[in-house]
Amino acid sequence: MSALQEIAVDLAAEKIGDPIAHASASRSGISRFKNWFDGLSIGRKIRVFFGFNLAFALLAGLFVVLGYVQLDEKSGYLEEAHKRSVAAERLL
Repeated sequence: MSALQEIAVDLAAEKIGDPIAHASASRSGISRFKNWFDGLSIGRKIRVFFGFNLAFALLAGLFVVLGYVQLDEKSGYLEEAHKRSVAAERLL
């Protein structure tokens, strides 16, 4: 065997690793995600990273918009209560 073939066999053995350790590691969700993520190319890793960032930004934007809607509803209730209290004070 040439030196390049030996290096290729060593790299393949390192990539496969210990089958018992690999089987126990694949049971955990985090380790499965890590193994999946490590298997991606650099372009796909960047795409996954930006995808997660986009999803997080969309959820944060939705949270802010819903917060403003609730704030508008509460301000409407406060305005109505203020009008009623002014009317009750004028009545007295």
